[in-house]
Amino acid sequence: MNELDGFRANAGVVVLATTNHPEKLDTSILDRPSRFDRKYYFNVPTDAERLQYVQKWNTELQPELRFSPTTASSVALKTDGFSFAYLKELFVSSMTQWMALEGNTQMDEILMEQLSWLRGQMSDSRETQIST
Repeated sequence: MNELDGFRANAGVVVLATTNHPEKLDTSILDRPSRFDRKYYFNVPTDAERLQYVQKWNTELQPELRFSPTTASSVALKTDGFSFAYLKELFVSSMTQWMALEGNTQMDEILMEQLSWLRGQMSDSRETQIST
């Protein structure tokens, strides 16, 4: 923090921070002048952007891991409010689950189960924010 506040030499120091929940950060870090000079805010992706992202992931998967176009559309519609980070987690966790099940379950089914799990995790996180 001393480097960020200018009390110590900070030549060559670059600080990059990211968060999906800036409201959880201590205001002394987020709002104090010179700690972070620039802040960029990114909205969650739209339906069309999510569909493109889902389709991109699907084409890059190995053939046995790919899911149907119907599932791709369904995922895009059911992930309203998901950031790109949550979408990536959906695919990574689904691939991990598929491998754990030794490929004995269709990716379409696993993807929808993981989507429900992540949606629940997001809801739990929001409820915790509201109660604190």
